[in-house]
Amino acid sequence: MSPDSQNHNLIPITTRSTPGVTIFRPWYETRSAAGKQARDTFLSLLKTCSKLAISFWDYLGARLKIPDTDIVPWLSDLIRQNAPV
Repeated sequence: MSPDSQNHNLIPITTRSTPGVTIFRPWYETRSAAGKQARDTFLSLLKTCSKLAISFWDYLGARLKIPDTDIVPWLSDLIRQNAPV
């Protein structure tokens, strides 16, 4: 995923501010490879849930087995169901 893609059009966050100087880091930068992988994984899940018209938070709650959440099928099952024959 490149910084120029449509997912990266959000306002950058302030990371450090000193009197008269503010240094910005765009929201898509991370401090480690693990952080980049986590961000990319969650963005991918979010986009896939959106394309399948299911709530990302419901899906996440179902996977984490949070009590009183809706039952949401696995994304792989939903993708197979929606695939053209």
